[in-house]
Amino acid sequence: MTYQKRSSPLRLTDSIGPRNAEQKFALRALMDDDVKFVTLAGKAGTGKTLLALAAALETRSKYQQILLARPIVPLSNHDLGFLPGDINAKLDPYMQPLFDNLNVIRHQFRGTEKKAEALDKILEEKQLVITPLSYIRGRSLQNLYFIIDEAQNLTPHEVKTIIAR
Repeated sequence: MTYQKRSSPLRLTDSIGPRNAEQKFALRALMDDDVKFVTLAGKAGTGKTLLALAAALETRSKYQQILLARPIVPLSNHDLGFLPGDINAKLDPYMQPLFDNLNVIRHQFRGTEKKAEALDKILEEKQLVITPLSYIRGRSLQNLYFIIDEAQNLTPHEVKTIIAR
């Protein structure tokens, strides 16, 4: 099966774009309006989240909001209560990988003031929200680009809850 719907070049910034056939296929799926659900699997550090975030930013005019979320799963036995500070300080270490990807994109806009300002405006106006998946229950989510990072850490029940949103 070949996939050739999109004819425009798949380069999101000077250095963010697909580097192999798998990433090219993934990016086309991520940016295709007819594809409603995409899962990306691969080794750590292969750009899955970065590519999804870049695609979301590229297609943001089609959506009310970009929601970037991940489960709160510690590597150790310590839970959130173990960390000092308020809720934001406790969540920050878990959300930091998402901010890291955003900073990679922001770094690409260095020297391009207009694009950097546009990204800052997207964040200020909450068109891009970074949140833990713990807060998804009970929400009605419509017309948004939803990126779930580290989905392999979810239970089948959690996946069903998310899809039902």
